[in-house]
Amino acid sequence: MQREREEVHYRTHDVHRMGQPSVPASNVRDRSETLLLGITEEGTMKIGLPPQHRRDDYRARATVIGKLENARHVLSSPDGELFCVRYGDLYRGPMPSKEGVDWFSTARSVGKCEWNNFQILFFHPCGELYGITRDGELYRGPQPSNEHIPWMYGQATRVWDRCSNDVRQRSQYSPLAAAFARLVAKGEKLFVQ
Repeated sequence: MQREREEVHYRTHDVHRMGQPSVPASNVRDRSETLLLGITEEGTMKIGLPPQHRRDDYRARATVIGKLENARHVLSSPDGELFCVRYGDLYRGPMPSKEGVDWFSTARSVGKCEWNNFQILFFHPCGELYGITRDGELYRGPQPSNEHIPWMYGQATRVWDRCSNDVRQRSQYSPLAAAFARLVAKGEKLFVQ
């Protein structure tokens, strides 16, 4: 029972083909192309191949690659760069590689204050960043690179006003956005690959 309780608090994120252009998740079938990034409740980051079967202990065999404390959103761009939200600010940097090193000490800030407004952040395989706010607005834009240019208001485009409102009336918009809107409207929690 204790082990099950620990697993609930252990968050994992897919990192496809580290350092190479990403392919759509529907095309990734070979587990050797995918590395799984895990973050413990204490902020220790581990990376390794995904479990192959139920008894495969990922936590025991994954390599510790650094620390990532107080991160709210953790995502990887298609080229393998790591993005994290901490205290409302967005940071970006290379994938960590040294045990015990705090990733935020090597990453750079690329966005201020607005990032706690998002409930979902994900990258399209072509590299564009998408975000769905707590109010259900869908934004799309380039990867942020300057903390002094607000991404929501200076770089991104609002694609959809209310993802959580009547999805049938908005079916002329992106099918991806419609799928997210349906899940958000139902209160589903999403993990995007």
